[in-house]
Amino acid sequence: MSLRILVTGARGFVGASIAHEASALGHVVARLDADIRNRSDVEREVAARDFDTVIHAAAVTQGSEEEIEHVNVNGTANLLAAACGPHLERFVFVSSSAVYGAPADSAPIRETHPLRGRGPYAISKGVGESLCRETAALTGTSLAICRLGAVYGPMEKPSPHRTRLSLPTRLARRADDPKPFDVHGLEHRRAFLHVDDAAGALLRLALSDGLSEDTFNLDGPAEISLAELLALVGRTHPSFRYRAVGHAKDAELALTSADARPRLDCSRLEAAIGKLERRSIARGLAEGGSER
Repeated sequence: MSLRILVTGARGFVGASIAHEASALGHVVARLDADIRNRSDVEREVAARDFDTVIHAAAVTQGSEEEIEHVNVNGTANLLAAACGPHLERFVFVSSSAVYGAPADSAPIRETHPLRGRGPYAISKGVGESLCRETAALTGTSLAICRLGAVYGPMEKPSPHRTRLSLPTRLARRADDPKPFDVHGLEHRRAFLHVDDAAGALLRLALSDGLSEDTFNLDGPAEISLAELLALVGRTHPSFRYRAVGHAKDAELALTSADARPRLDCSRLEAAIGKLERRSIARGLAEGGSER
């Protein structure tokens, strides 16, 4: 089945991968170029495009509290008002595991877990989810919210709104530098989700019929410690060197308990769309990637 998909944030990291993957699979992709903070611009561009599905990936992850609210909350409200209606088959909202906050223990978090996220970004994503549910209930639009874990992969690059890149990308960028890399937190663990696997799952979610739930977790296939991640980089880049330092403030790269994201239970998503296709971090690093 071919979809006509309107993708927001198609110039950004996750959105670009969604648009690329959708085109590769034969879907018709329309990219929303409007500043989603401007309702009239959004309304005009939405009206000019032919689509039956929306994947809303536009977001600001870093910046001032005001800017994050304007884009992630007001922008989402503008898009929902312009796009939702009887013609729309499904609205997919790309959310974040940041809404859960720091994990209290090591147990995998399900979608019913309380939302305890702190900080402007986590709060804005939680508010965005609520706006989506309210609009879906009023318009009868089929809704799917997908909370992503830590994403890495091709097309990840610094921007004014993404100054802090993922650990795998930061390591890959330093892999051929003979200067030792100062790190901290070798024992801490985290899962990483390749952006192409995220894009593929989001598209399957857009296609899936008869969703019985509206909210889904999506995470990497397994957790990996910083020590294991460093060892993987060293296997493919023999000149790579690092040294452990005692304090995070002295490290170029640190993984601490404060940096931890919750480990997500993805069983609900697999029940909805089938077995997830997620590459290991070893494969993702070995494949590398370049700008598309």
